[in-house]
Amino acid sequence: MHDLRMWNPDLSRVHLSVDAARGGRRTARVHTHTNRLNGCLTRVRGLTATTVAKTAVDLARELPFEAGVCVVDSALAVASRADVDAALDGCTGMTGCSSARRTVAFADGRSESIGESRTRVYLQRFGFPAFELQVTLRHGSFVCRPDFLLDGVIVEFDGRVKYTSEQVLFEEKKRHDELMSLGWVVARLTWADLASDAGAVKVRRAMAMAKGRPPPLTHRVP
Repeated sequence: MHDLRMWNPDLSRVHLSVDAARGGRRTARVHTHTNRLNGCLTRVRGLTATTVAKTAVDLARELPFEAGVCVVDSALAVASRADVDAALDGCTGMTGCSSARRTVAFADGRSESIGESRTRVYLQRFGFPAFELQVTLRHGSFVCRPDFLLDGVIVEFDGRVKYTSEQVLFEEKKRHDELMSLGWVVARLTWADLASDAGAVKVRRAMAMAKGRPPPLTHRVP
């Protein structure tokens, strides 16, 4: 209802919350959860729903870490971290709250897609240091905002199965070549790369190539 991004969701049941200590039940079509709503309610398309922050935290309590990060990242794009933290505090002592705290601590509203959220989790899983997100770079008239950057390396998530037109493909290649000419080493990760160690190999190779090179010629735009 809030259009939060979910990765590989199980839509076989509708999930509802009841503001009570007991009374949860599960059927083939509906899962009713006991919850502490604490006034965290809103109206969406004429229906009563938990707020974006509360919904994200409740999902983070239930979902695996990677799927939870996708949800909370998208929630932080529309809700404040203070609201999400308040919803998190409201679940203290409830099942899954410690897992939700880990998810919320890692979440970042600057991630702009499920692919970017999953890439951040993937890079952490393979022990890479934290990359910076969505930094705007400039060199003369050239301006771009890559997905992730660190120490001369840019990591881009490319989730397109195919490009919509030859012009789009041309512009993307032109941007890639421009970044390379300015001293950046670019690693492009796909959905398939995130399903194995192939993406980690690409990033390690890029970091090895960037090591010892002069700093890229671009500067950051505040």
